Amino acid sequence: MSWTRFAAGIFLAFALTGVSRADLLVYQYEPAVNDRFYVGSDKAFIGESYNFSGVGNTNTSGAGQWATLVSSSYFVSADHLHPAVGSTVTFFENNNPNGPSHTYTVASGQQVGTSDLFLGKLSTPISALDNIHPLAIVADNESALTGATINVYGVPNRVGLNTINGFDTVSNVTGSSAVGRAYTYDYDTTNGFGPGEAMVQVGDSGAPSFVTIGGQLALVGVHWFNYDSSGLAPAGSGDTYVSRYIPQMDALMASSGEQITVVPEPAALLLLAIGLPGVGLLLRRRS
Repeated sequence: MSWTRFAAGIFLAFALTGVSRADLLVYQYEPAVNDRFYVGSDKAFIGESYNFSGVGNTNTSGAGQWATLVSSSYFVSADHLHPAVGSTVTFFENNNPNGPSHTYTVASGQQVGTSDLFLGKLSTPISALDNIHPLAIVADNESALTGATINVYGVPNRVGLNTINGFDTVSNVTGSSAVGRAYTYDYDTTNGFGPGEAMVQVGDSGAPSFVTIGGQLALVGVHWFNYDSSGLAPAGSGDTYVSRYIPQMDALMASSGEQITVVPEPAALLLLAIGLPGVGLLLRRRS
């Protein structure tokens, strides 16, 4: 894939001054199906069986900056739009907006290498009593992950689906100086995923995408940009490929004695990609 084909049409997925945030775009969106905090007897949330407690925001409505826990003290977000030092991030124990929630203060943070990935640190580690669980990160294996189904999280705590098209090193995002490894997922409602297909919008930067392994969520990306169809049809989204930066994050976390949990081992991930029995990574390729 040549990124230069649509260089003029790649834009940061963040809210500029005076620009309203938009909800995550989901094809044939249904509140009862796609909204994590939907309240109603007809709730049929697609992520109900998954644990999203490690996904937090500086605003309880999901209209602020995103933070996804990767250890008891550390979280990831987008370098171009992340919780500021001194701000607070709220995490919910479950998918009930009226259920228990816990708020923590951001103590520090930094860009990971030259990428658009931000690694932040909370002022105190998550308490075991809070029932908030950090997310493991899927092992770095691009060939295995190409075509994988991802759960795309965004404003306002909404979840859609898509499939990873491919990977490349990106350096030409409008308004960004970041250079990093990314993957894309297009928004093609005619030939694409179908109902539930998602595309990131303004304000979704820093929110996560997950694959599912053995019935559990595993972080694979953080929303970085979207692109129009001016040079590559259809339009779509791009995430920083978080798995590529596991060694750098481990190094930055070493002084605190914490590290990333990686699942599964790379060899096991490759077996999943060729369809052998094992842990259930959801794979779906476009026709």
